[in-house]
Amino acid sequence: MKKPKIAFVVQRFGLDVNGGAETLCRLIAERMIPYWEIDVLTSSAKDYVKRFQNEFPPGEEIINDVTVRRFEIDYLRSDDKVFSRLDEKVLRRESNDQEEALWLKEIGPYSSTLISYIQEFQDQYDLFFFFTYLYATTTLILPMVQEKSFLVPAAHDETPIHARFFDDFFALPKGLIFSTQEEKAFLRKKTSDRMAPAFVIGVGLDPLGYVSPDSFRQKYQIHGEFMLYVGRIQTQKGCDELFDFYLTLPLDIRTKYPLVLIGKSAMNIPENEHIMPVGFVSDEMKYNAIAAAELVIMPSRFESLNMVILESWLCETSVLVNGDCDVLREQCRKSNGGLWYNNYEEFEACLRLMLTKKDLSERMGIHGKDYVEKNYSWGEIERRYLKIVQESLEK
Repeated sequence: MKKPKIAFVVQRFGLDVNGGAETLCRLIAERMIPYWEIDVLTSSAKDYVKRFQNEFPPGEEIINDVTVRRFEIDYLRSDDKVFSRLDEKVLRRESNDQEEALWLKEIGPYSSTLISYIQEFQDQYDLFFFFTYLYATTTLILPMVQEKSFLVPAAHDETPIHARFFDDFFALPKGLIFSTQEEKAFLRKKTSDRMAPAFVIGVGLDPLGYVSPDSFRQKYQIHGEFMLYVGRIQTQKGCDELFDFYLTLPLDIRTKYPLVLIGKSAMNIPENEHIMPVGFVSDEMKYNAIAAAELVIMPSRFESLNMVILESWLCETSVLVNGDCDVLREQCRKSNGGLWYNNYEEFEACLRLMLTKKDLSERMGIHGKDYVEKNYSWGEIERRYLKIVQESLEK
């Protein structure tokens, strides 16, 4: 039986590309390649700080058995001053259609060759899966193939999603694929239920292999206990507030528990002897670090699903999350795998509790692992994707 041919369209892609939606796209592609013929269609961008830029060479590449087709970005975002004026006007919902179209192009990554490729070869693909709602690889292309597209929106209550352009956008595809019930509920409320049929699927995680906490400690000369943040280091992830809160902690806590940061930085990191950025690390070293940490802190207010807290629970490491994020708070509540805070006082109180009551933290880590194993098995995730595609192609 011939495999369906599926295009995965995403703004960036690669083993060394970090980002929740980008990682989700890669994991799903790798798991579904035995069942589908998959092309990942993406830009030549690798990192994203203020704008997307070409770093990978355009062309075809095979990554973990998945065919990746990269297309050159041929329009770069304007300088901050020019973009900010346009951005503010769009977000105030005072822009006209031409200004909104320019705003989408400015957000990027804009590749005319990617657009032309899909225009020319769209009939060769049975279905398109678009990852994240915001970027030009989705907003400017999904409408071209909406009748055979699914959108994995990674939606959360951030400012751009309330722009006028998105009022009716989520009704365009055949279906929307959500990572959590909270993400689905948010978008249903935001659109007043004017959206495509919804499916909650999520992502799977492989059983944890061998981890070596000592390997991380030795490599980075960390000999005592520590707290850990993993992810892009940027204000949009709440890292500015994390630094403020951490540096407000009493000196005895900071001295005993330095804050270790894993990930690429898109903001200034305070120079402080107790804050230790180690940069981007391999998946293996990331798990070693999580297993070595006393706890993992996730300060983001805007998440549709956070892989890091799931990975932390796989390592039986408890988490402390921002309670203003419905997804993170509810995952901690459902799993009993962590605590949440809404202000500095709660941040300090939760840390003191988790760091002094080691048995409590250990139990939370065990509860978290049990939650992940029950709810994020690859077998169930694959079954859901196969069902959606089969039913879609039979109609």
